[in-house]
Amino acid sequence: MVKKEHLSWILDRPEEEKEALRKKYKNAGIEEYRKYIFEYNDEIYRRRIEFSHSLGLKCDCVGWTELDLTRPDAGEILDKIEDFCKKEGWTARGGCARWYEDFESEWYELKLPKQKEIDFEGRFSCQNGIYAIRAYKNKGQPALLGWCDHVPLVVSEKFRDACIKNNIPGLKFCWIRDTGRYASEQYYFMYPENSVPYIATNFGLQYNKENKTYNSEAYSKKEQLKDRIEEIGGLFPRVYEIFADMRFNLQDCYPRKEMPATGFSYAYRRDPCWITDTVLIHKDTAEILIKEKVLNRKYLQPALFYDGEIPKGYAELEMKKINIPEQQHFDEMQEEHDEFIKIKKPERRATPKEAVKLLRKTKTARKDDFRKRMKKEENEKLFETSYEAITPYYLVANGGSLSDEYEFLSYEESLEATTEYAEDMKKEELLEKKIEGIAFAICPDGDKVILAKEGKVYRMSHEIPEAEEEWPSLAQFFVDTIDSEEE
Repeated sequence: MVKKEHLSWILDRPEEEKEALRKKYKNAGIEEYRKYIFEYNDEIYRRRIEFSHSLGLKCDCVGWTELDLTRPDAGEILDKIEDFCKKEGWTARGGCARWYEDFESEWYELKLPKQKEIDFEGRFSCQNGIYAIRAYKNKGQPALLGWCDHVPLVVSEKFRDACIKNNIPGLKFCWIRDTGRYASEQYYFMYPENSVPYIATNFGLQYNKENKTYNSEAYSKKEQLKDRIEEIGGLFPRVYEIFADMRFNLQDCYPRKEMPATGFSYAYRRDPCWITDTVLIHKDTAEILIKEKVLNRKYLQPALFYDGEIPKGYAELEMKKINIPEQQHFDEMQEEHDEFIKIKKPERRATPKEAVKLLRKTKTARKDDFRKRMKKEENEKLFETSYEAITPYYLVANGGSLSDEYEFLSYEESLEATTEYAEDMKKEELLEKKIEGIAFAICPDGDKVILAKEGKVYRMSHEIPEAEEEWPSLAQFFVDTIDSEEE
């Protein structure tokens, strides 16, 4: 087990100085006041950035700085932050986190990517209100789509079928009405029947210099936290001494005795002072679903457990049960599903013209997310090469962010990624069939998107030499993955 500790922090100018300047410009004209605001902020940003750089650290454009608290000189850096604050009269604030990696556990937390393209419509309530989904819009997304309101998971038909086939216990599935105009795999709400009644968490481990609570029990007065912070140990007590405003985050721990033998469970609580919505999966269940190719190992994070006594520094917090509809609602939705699938809907077949038009429209809406288009003379050099099919897209943008999940590579980046992909494929001596092609897009987790010689597009896993997703054409890939509200 490897312990990780991280601090994200920023400096603030003295309140007395801020108040003096506010009074000075209280009766100033709007233009003079705006000039003051810009100059004042620019000076603050400059001082913050200079100080972070003097520590040998990197920061963003306003001074937020990251510090790995496990590095050997972390204590010395904290001393310098304290010295600066005392000398200049400034204060520091931020967030401090501890978590663990590289350990074995009987259970995993599901850590799914944020899904912008889930497009739910309608309403959901304890009176059995109805949600609707344009199912075809989720093409290219994982089989598990994360939380939706008070329902732990939205899952694909393939995921549901794999659970039923393998007799995964303690699950109920409810069809989500499909209002999309095209044929698609269907989606379901998945309700685990087992829940965790309480967890050990960092509830209350946050404070600020005004001792405000923001009407939240999750905030504490600083002096109330001293003993808990001392129990946590590491550099947390030192951070506590220096920072005027701090939130301490600890990896959640679950009561071992409350877990079922296998399957799924969940920890849920949503109220004004706290949000927990974690789905847990037993390692044996996870292996079954990985083998069925409906779950990716990259979404699994080993979970921490405790037996009896609450871990030091933690607080035990009661969880809630989600509202599961009455059986009548499940039956009614299944009847509606049975009638729905009798209706033959057209397949979604994107054309290159449509895809290029959508890319151009998206670039106009999100100009900063895309690079300039490729020059025409450079573009023409790619005719009659393996890149010819991509040339219309390069004439719109030579790379850019299609969505949070897919980055369209520039031609130069694609050449490098393609070489890397080809070298990786050469090492796979046991593969009977290798997907050859050009890597023209990448994902945040390292997966590469390949345009194969026959024209299909594949998302290739960075962990195993298998396709996680495929599209019938390049045009279909762009239309399905561009982060757009288009119907």
